[in-house]
Amino acid sequence: MGDVVQQLLEEMVPELEDLEKKEIFNHTEIRTIVKRRRQFEYLINRRAPEQNDYLRYLQYEVNLETLRKNRKRKLGLKKKSLSDFAGLRRIHFVFERALRKFKGDVKLWLQYIDFCLKTDSSKILSKVFARALQFHPTKASFWILSASWEFDKNNNVTGARSLLQRSLRVNPTVPQLWHEYFKLELMFVKKVTERRRVLGLDGSSSQTAQSASLKIHGEDDEEEEAEEE
Repeated sequence: MGDVVQQLLEEMVPELEDLEKKEIFNHTEIRTIVKRRRQFEYLINRRAPEQNDYLRYLQYEVNLETLRKNRKRKLGLKKKSLSDFAGLRRIHFVFERALRKFKGDVKLWLQYIDFCLKTDSSKILSKVFARALQFHPTKASFWILSASWEFDKNNNVTGARSLLQRSLRVNPTVPQLWHEYFKLELMFVKKVTERRRVLGLDGSSSQTAQSASLKIHGEDDEEEEAEEE
């Protein structure tokens, strides 16, 4: 276990050096970060880690990343470097290890999904949804969240519809899923109707255009008759 932890700590060196070079954290603070991460890594790498060990590690990293962003903003640093991505990657890494150990915990999956949504981690979220549905196919909340994300965030109506249809094949007696499926179809119709209205393709616009066309042709006929007289 010691070798694993040491290797993980060594992989953090470039990130920590970058943070100190940019003066976001001083040397003493860097030493404290290393110490805290070492403690957390030993806890989650022991033979029987507790879920709370992962949760406290995650909370520490989230708070640390928030502090890093605030200090960077105050320092007026614009250019991105290694430390701008390392913190987020580490939080994902801890979440992944936590879910490998506690894959049956629905609340933990929901926490990870919420984190991915807040950090706009779209590529990772797609895989998280797939795994959550694999382990928890009877949980309506996962199907609904996944379909809503496809529809609202990705504008992927086909994907959202496919997910809800799959959910109903697996859970045909869950009213909530039927409600969401009908809701999706109604929202889709509304979106198409609005798009047609904006493009002037709805029924009222067509009728107005037709009336205008008839009026113009009528005026042309009257002009031709006047000319003949």
